[in-house]
Amino acid sequence: MISDGDKMKNTGVFGITGGIATGKTYACKLFQWFATEQGLKFHHISIDVLRRFLLGKSTDKHHKMIRKELAKRLAIRVKGRKGFIDSRDLGEKIFYEYKNMRIYRKIINREIRKMVRDKISKLKGIICVEWSQLLEDDLLPVVQGHVLWLYCTRKQQIERLSSSNSRLPWEQIKRRIAFQALSTNKMRGNINAEKVKVISFNTTGNPPKENYRGLFDRVLNSFGGAV
Repeated sequence: MISDGDKMKNTGVFGITGGIATGKTYACKLFQWFATEQGLKFHHISIDVLRRFLLGKSTDKHHKMIRKELAKRLAIRVKGRKGFIDSRDLGEKIFYEYKNMRIYRKIINREIRKMVRDKISKLKGIICVEWSQLLEDDLLPVVQGHVLWLYCTRKQQIERLSSSNSRLPWEQIKRRIAFQALSTNKMRGNINAEKVKVISFNTTGNPPKENYRGLFDRVLNSFGGAV
């Protein structure tokens, strides 16, 4: 259920989700452009950026404790006295063993949700929260039940990743694609029970920008004139 306590005045919050290489970040960049054209304030919050900050840059004492627990529970090596964790090393643990993924989520997700809420509370306008696993990481209340779900074929994902400068090992990329296929099935199976507003969009074949403009208008309309 979506909590009324997560609704914020004068703000249109939505989440953008989908598997790896489905075009989430690209869509956010276009939405920023479209919003600017219309004189609207647009804010992009990337959960991946927050996660990397928590793991590899933050000097906050609580974040240090979280990293320490992750390193201990998942047997991950840390870097330096501040105990930073490399996202690639973490990926080797959590995308190859689902039990490790559950441990990881239990340790880190509450803090990630707090970080997102804190950011949203300071913003006004249209706020896009980007993350591949909004449903699995219990972020639907944070995005007020508004979700834009991007998807494409596995072949398209592989083509995009092959032509990009991804830092991830190829074996981990394949594992992530397979892992996120399970996420897609869960999204389809549970979305109605969560009472969320979902807009789906197929990015296979790299749709033209005008298609994204129409998609952005659909997102705005989903707020019912609140923005």
